[in-house]
Amino acid sequence: MPPNTEIDHIKYFFKKTYVKIFSMNILKNYPLPSLLTRFSRIKISFLIITLFFSLYYLSSFYSLGEPQLVPKTFFDELLHFNPHWIFVYLTSYVVPLTCFSNVFKKNSTERFIYSFIILILTTSIIFFIFPTYVPRENYPMTENEFFLTQIFMNMMRSTDVATNCFPSFHVSSGVLFSFFTLHSQWKYWPMSFLWSFLVILSTLYTKQHYAIDCFGGAILGTVVYLIIFRKIYVKS
Repeated sequence: MPPNTEIDHIKYFFKKTYVKIFSMNILKNYPLPSLLTRFSRIKISFLIITLFFSLYYLSSFYSLGEPQLVPKTFFDELLHFNPHWIFVYLTSYVVPLTCFSNVFKKNSTERFIYSFIILILTTSIIFFIFPTYVPRENYPMTENEFFLTQIFMNMMRSTDVATNCFPSFHVSSGVLFSFFTLHSQWKYWPMSFLWSFLVILSTLYTKQHYAIDCFGGAILGTVVYLIIFRKIYVKS
């Protein structure tokens, strides 16, 4: 039925625009360029790492407001500080980028690269607009801790940005990695899911994040995966 009023015309325009932009058929006609045909996996990994750390630390120095305290939940009270989980926590920096070239099929690898870049950009924008923090100084280590635990925990706390908490990038990238493993090589998915779950626990036990950060990171990782998997196409 054709629009009759001016408001109907506006609604009709936005509806048609939405269909054109988000239709899978339209996006099939405009696929993203293949990165693996232009760059090696090592170069892409280096570029992603550079992009991540540049935007991650840039958003900590330049933000729109004062960092807000992340609310503590029941789960945060239940899981007491345990610095030994730092060893699991640190694996989230290396596992996705070192495994995607060996685990994923070519098309899934391309999508994972693009999804990882989108994840970095999205979290950086959120950190810039809505900075948050967890009071990590409230969870000190004792002098009796294992010496490697002290070294890595102190290193993490001295280098990690305290105001980039919500959503947790470690959780979102872990969830994203788990989904893509399920899609590309499902036989490895149980191992990938277990690793992602342990990373989530490690963020809570080390008090790098609170449960709300993990919840937001899990949602973001899932949304990015669904967008890339359902809407984005890459040239073969």
